[in-house]
Amino acid sequence: MRPRISKLEFKKEVRPALASHGFTPIQRDKVEVAFSGSLDESGEFAGIDAKELENGLEQLAKLNFSARQIEIVREELEQRLGKSD
Repeated sequence: MRPRISKLEFKKEVRPALASHGFTPIQRDKVEVAFSGSLDESGEFAGIDAKELENGLEQLAKLNFSARQIEIVREELEQRLGKSD
């Protein structure tokens, strides 16, 4: 099974990490919304995997996040996907 970031992991680890990079509460909410389809799935497909990571990052670009902000989100999520191996 491919590694995934769960909704709980997103809330307990990713959101605080983004805050430490200067993301505002509204920006953190928007990041969560961009990945909500993946986070709200159930069963074995619940959570963000590598493919869904790319889709979510595309959504952030549409929401006017800067290239640097998108890279920060990518780094934080990829770090956790690697940790799940």
